[in-house]
Amino acid sequence: MRNLLFSARKKDFNVETMRGTGSGGQKRNKTDSCVRITHISTGMSEYCCETPSQHRNKATAFQRLAKRLVQMVRQKDQKKRYAAGKKTIRTYHEPED
Repeated sequence: MRNLLFSARKKDFNVETMRGTGSGGQKRNKTDSCVRITHISTGMSEYCCETPSQHRNKATAFQRLAKRLVQMVRQKDQKKRYAAGKKTIRTYHEPED
């Protein structure tokens, strides 16, 4: 069974579509196929403009952003675990004469 590191809903993200830049001609200049997705609470964003399809670009950007968010959550969790491990309680026993 896999544990969830975090949960996110659609309203946690801001999705923007825009026109691509560079070569590609009239089709690229008139269609909004590029996507920028921003996670609102962290401010982390991902941009994708690799394919002519807005849906594929959106899926790719979500995958990349989710991967980065998971890495961020794991790093925070590791820091907490490392800090908690430093607070060990030591007991010393004096020899009885």
